[in-house]
Amino acid sequence: MVTAVSADTRQKENTPWVELLIVLSILTVLTAIMTWPLVFHLSNSLVGYKDADQVAKVWGFWYSKEALTHGTNPAFFNTLAYPDGYYSPIRQASLTMHILLLPVEVMFSPVAAYNIGFLLTYILTGVAGYYLCKDITGHRAAALFGGVLIMVFPSRVAQAVAGHVETANLALPLLYFLFLRRTILLPSIKNAVWMGVAFSLACMLHLTITVYVMLPLSAFLVPVMLSILRKGDFFNREVWKMLLIGAGIALAIMLPFYIPMLRFSLNPPDYAFEGGANLPALSTDLLGFITPSPDNPVLTALGLVPKQTREVMGFFLPEITAYLGLVPLAFTVLSLVRGREESRGWLLVGLVAMLLSLGPVLKVWGGLIPSPWSPEQPLTLPYALLAKLPVFSLGRTPGRFNLVTGMALAIVASDGVRVFLENARPWKTIVFSLAALIMMVEYLYVFPMEVYPVVEPAAVRRLASMTPDGAVLNVPVGDRYTSHYAIFYQTSHSWPIMDGYSDREIPNRPGVLELLGWLTQPVPDEDIVAHPDPAALRSVLVEQGISYVLLNQRFTSEARAYNQVMQDSLGGPVAGDEELVLYQVEGTSEPDAPVIALTGNGWGEASLENGSASRYLDGSAQLVVYTPHPVQGLLRLQIGQPESECDLRISDQSQTVVYAGPAAPESVIEVRQALEAACNVYDLAVNTTSSQAADACEGITVTSIEVITE
Repeated sequence: MVTAVSADTRQKENTPWVELLIVLSILTVLTAIMTWPLVFHLSNSLVGYKDADQVAKVWGFWYSKEALTHGTNPAFFNTLAYPDGYYSPIRQASLTMHILLLPVEVMFSPVAAYNIGFLLTYILTGVAGYYLCKDITGHRAAALFGGVLIMVFPSRVAQAVAGHVETANLALPLLYFLFLRRTILLPSIKNAVWMGVAFSLACMLHLTITVYVMLPLSAFLVPVMLSILRKGDFFNREVWKMLLIGAGIALAIMLPFYIPMLRFSLNPPDYAFEGGANLPALSTDLLGFITPSPDNPVLTALGLVPKQTREVMGFFLPEITAYLGLVPLAFTVLSLVRGREESRGWLLVGLVAMLLSLGPVLKVWGGLIPSPWSPEQPLTLPYALLAKLPVFSLGRTPGRFNLVTGMALAIVASDGVRVFLENARPWKTIVFSLAALIMMVEYLYVFPMEVYPVVEPAAVRRLASMTPDGAVLNVPVGDRYTSHYAIFYQTSHSWPIMDGYSDREIPNRPGVLELLGWLTQPVPDEDIVAHPDPAALRSVLVEQGISYVLLNQRFTSEARAYNQVMQDSLGGPVAGDEELVLYQVEGTSEPDAPVIALTGNGWGEASLENGSASRYLDGSAQLVVYTPHPVQGLLRLQIGQPESECDLRISDQSQTVVYAGPAAPESVIEVRQALEAACNVYDLAVNTTSSQAADACEGITVTSIEVITE
């Protein structure tokens, strides 16, 4: 049986605290170098890709600090989705780093606190990697190499640069594996307790860590490690007793936070499935394991990065970065030849993680590889089965399995370093030092590190100078980048906002944001619904408790048109610059007639033929009808001339079908409805019955929609 490296057999040159300080100092210096020039811009700039997720993370840590210091639940966002707020089961299960950064948040500005947290993901990951590798190899130099490797591993750094700092903080998963190993080798209450605590806190870093690191790796690693470390003693009662104690401690800590998340994942709402890239786009390309970052300045200058790399990996580079590196692979080979059996077990773990990171179908150089059994279909991989499980169904980033790949590679390569440095000679020390330097150079994900200045716009300063009274509407409504910066600016002005973003878009009351988005956006000259009167926008804003509208000009190509809509309804701006314009909502009035908003992807663009407007309706879409008072209304739709008759179904917001029948050319569909005050939402679905005409239908043309009050 393999035995643990005891304190008596380890090198004793330094006491544990001195050793920790030395390792911390080395890793801190390396972090400052690898993230240059961040250390000089902690309070005035944000690190990472501009407009990435870090602006939302800044808000998340700030809000948790505000909630915790005021004794409220940081998972209930009372400053978003005004006036009701929003409870996030995802945040409830992801509070570890928020609590760890609380002292930093209290002492520094939100931007500085985030940047410090970014640096800590490097340092803490490196320290935890050092101690895990030391426990396995018993060799300090090899352990330091392993700690540095996982600290600068491109997949981990890519997550940090993209703003996913909780995901990039691998310190707790590494500590869990350390105490899991110790519990298997030296079963004791102490090791079991630390194992359980580390597991629970790691799972509560972020759902991504649970899904892509902790659960699958534990399920695979525990039997592998038991088989290797205990050999013929697989069913040792004391070992299993301690493992169960550790699991019980983990569940006792996690379950109060995770039960709401588990309920959420069993029946997730539509907004939980964020739109955008599909699974293959966020899966590792098979060639990604040998392709360095296109932003590596040294390898790019040497011509070692293919010019097509950026085009192949594109916008999703942070999610699918998977470069393994020549130096780590060389030490891995050495470990396989002369290393320990335990490192071979970790190699198996890494290979499984690499396979799962490829996602549901095989992708090579950006293209899907056809199945040899069915050439018209791509080759299916094991992840396709995982994606059907409840919790995994919420995830969409198989490439993050490479975080496990990096941890396994660090352990195996450090064992190879131990083998190499046996019978140490001066030339080996020189070669090892040079190899470590080459590894850090080839692992550069981006250098110098991207930082961009954070300047508080005049409109935000104006809001910050006033006591919040009402809410702020951020425009363009529904735009993800606008939502990110809306919450980021809230860290300065503290006003409640109508929308928001935290892991996913924050839902509001049915139809409210859709109506506000329709009323604030530029509209075509002619459309199938009546143009809303400028007073209608002001009326709705007042009715919703909105005191100011903040227009983010940077995220729309129609800034001038948006400003014109605002000025027609609200008058001139009260503050603004090239980035943000602030409008005040004053007075009140009621619209002369109900206001109709068209929302959903099923509506085509408005077109004008023979002086009449029309829109093509394909699939499903929504109507939102706003009226300030309860009335009896007649909803009337005029159908144009499609190629064939279609079926149309109209449902109200309680999902009661109020119309189901044909939508024949040149027909008029009328539905009498009791309209409640404020927003009435109707779902429209084309081709919902089984008639022969419906089976052939692709969509309908709508030429007019109106609501007549009775």
